[in-house]
Amino acid sequence: MALQQNPAVLKSREELRRTRGVVVETRSQAIPNIAAAGEYKKIDQRFIDSFPGTPGAFGNQREPWYASVEISQLVWSGGRVGAALRAAKFSDKVAVLDFQRVVAQTVLDVRRAFYQILL
Repeated sequence: MALQQNPAVLKSREELRRTRGVVVETRSQAIPNIAAAGEYKKIDQRFIDSFPGTPGAFGNQREPWYASVEISQLVWSGGRVGAALRAAKFSDKVAVLDFQRVVAQTVLDVRRAFYQILL
């Protein structure tokens, strides 16, 4: 019960989640990015100007559309991404060890209080 409600344990658990998120965020800089965009319009033929003697709208005038896909990947950053990833992983290891320390301290405090009551 102490591990579920102790504020220090809860804070340490959230710090652990935060540092794991930083690792994921840092790793995302090294993977390819994909962006897609598109647009479609339907235009009423009454609003399209046409010259006399022509059949009216031609080609893509009545339903213009476009689509694009862009893929990009970081090729070289001078070691910035690698160093940031190593630092994020190190911070994650520190957070894991801190969480283990807080849990062990909480268990010790609970056991000490229990045995004090028995004594």
